[in-house]
This record gives sequence, C-alpha cells and structure tokens, in this order.
Amino acid sequence: MIGKKTINITEGWKEKWNHFVDLEPDNNLPIDDIWFHFDEDILFYTHDEYFIDLGFYGGDYSVNRCGFFALYVGKGDFGQGVLYEYFISRSSEEIKIKIELYMNLISSNKIEGLEGLKYGDDIDIHDYIFSSVEDLKVPRENVDFEKISQANV
Repeated sequence: MIGKKTINITEGWKEKWNHFVDLEPDNNLPIDDIWFHFDEDILFYTHDEYFIDLGFYGGDYSVNRCGFFALYVGKGDFGQGVLYEYFISRSSEEIKIKIELYMNLISSNKIEGLEGLKYGDDIDIHDYIFSSVEDLKVPRENVDFEKISQANV
C-alpha cells in the first residue's frame, strides 16, 4: 500500500483534502494500480484567506504516465487575489519542499513581506509560472509544458 507523503503542517492550516501520496510519477508500478493518485484534486489546505492547492495536469497519466504536479499558493480565490507561487514539477519531493516552505511563511506571517502577483480581471492565475520567493515570473507561453510532462520511465 502506498502511504501519504509526509508533510510538516504548521499551526493554523485546515485540510480540505489530502490525497498526496509518497509516489513519483516516474515509477515501475502497474499503471492500473496507481493512475488515480495523479488527478486534479490532490491536496487543498487553507489558512485564513490563504490557500495551497496541488493537482496533476498536462497529460493522461492513466495512458502514458505523462503530466506534472501544479502547485498554487495564493490569497483570495481562483477568480481574484494574490498569487505567491505557481510551480510545476514531476518531483513530489520538490512539491513537498515548496508546500512546507509556504506553510511556514504564511503561519509565521512572513508572507506579508513578499510581493505577490495580483490577478483578476487583467491577469489570470495561469498566465505565469511565478514565485515570490525566487523572484520568478515567466509568461506561460514561454514554458514547454509538453516537454515537462513527459514520462521518464
């Protein structure tokens, strides 16, 4: 049985759902036994007005193991607010590190010192790969999502 990915959850976070398992997309397990671990609704936590949302996108994992994790950290909701992180990776460990980093920043109120990307009417939450911590802002059209989503098994 595949266990949940261990995440150090800091004070004040509320779990809406957590199906984040300790399994990399690139693995040798039978696809019929694991495909359901890689869907759009993997993890969702809130802390006051902040949210951390994790899903798996960019391919049909059940067919060819393609796709990537997409992590969103923001304040507000998906229609309007402030984005602090939109990160994509095929590494569950990289995702875990980002989740714990932002949980700590938000729980300790250190997030207030970071400049986020305001989104709403003019900017969509999906327009950029963005990181407040790494001072990164890459237009979505400059990212090769197909290459990132390729399986390496």
